[in-house]
Amino acid sequence: MTAAAPRRVTVIITEEMLDLFGQCLQLIADGYGVPGDPRPEHIRFVQLSRRLEWELIGLPPHAVSIFDDEIDGPPSSYLKPSHAMFIDWPLVQSWRRALQAALDARRGKAR
Repeated sequence: MTAAAPRRVTVIITEEMLDLFGQCLQLIADGYGVPGDPRPEHIRFVQLSRRLEWELIGLPPHAVSIFDDEIDGPPSSYLKPSHAMFIDWPLVQSWRRALQAALDARRGKAR
């Protein structure tokens, strides 16, 4: 028996997704992405990121955030291959890379 080939998924990135992604990145750059921050701007970041990640993309709430700095590398050492966050890691990486590439392309067109 041979292993099944990885399934290819077509990703559709909407303007709303790009807007939310860009807004969240700006809030992080402005210092409002730190968990537990009580300021209204952080609460706004949480609202926007949840809309993007949970509602529009459809990531499960247990998944690591596309805004987590660690997502650019391998899964954290404390995660085991059986953990849902470990299993979802490549999916979240793909979304982050696709959103960043689309945002970079959009910004390049605006120049």
